[in-house]
Amino acid sequence: MRFREEYWFLSNFYPTPVWGFPTAEHAFVSCKTIVPSERHALEGLKTPAQAKAFGRRCTMRPEWKDPKFRLGAMKAVVMAKFLGNAELRDKLVATGTLELVEENWWGDTFWGRCDGKGDNHLGKILMEVRENLTCKDCLKPFNPYEFDEDRWSTVCDECEAIREAGYVDANPDGTNEALAFERELYPD
Repeated sequence: MRFREEYWFLSNFYPTPVWGFPTAEHAFVSCKTIVPSERHALEGLKTPAQAKAFGRRCTMRPEWKDPKFRLGAMKAVVMAKFLGNAELRDKLVATGTLELVEENWWGDTFWGRCDGKGDNHLGKILMEVRENLTCKDCLKPFNPYEFDEDRWSTVCDECEAIREAGYVDANPDGTNEALAFERELYPD
């Protein structure tokens, strides 16, 4: 599948604000550098293509070489994208159990697949976020940060537990990597 037409909303190029940037691509590129002037320059870029090109020439933070760090950054960006937009969150959840694969022609085999080959990390992150934003019992989308009692006729135990805990995608020890990563990048 390509993140085009009906699935364009899955693309990081889709126009929806993330962390004050116009797209998830801008937000992801902001994770690459810690140089304030470069982050400021990124804010002025109008298109996600410009942000992506900027990301190739900015000063990379030392951690960026670590794939685990890059995956954490992408997970934080994708989670913020769908938590911040109820319409997109509902569309993501509506994909059900569909395997989400970022098919591309430009040879990106880390985030997607090209000619059937690649790790498809973006697709895997999207499916993980989808699972975390879907109630396992009632299969309705929810956002524990903007929980609306009036939207639900019944609340399953899992929805209630997540709302009370105040987090999604928690590790067994109660930590949340995506949100911790976002807080590290953008402390209040």
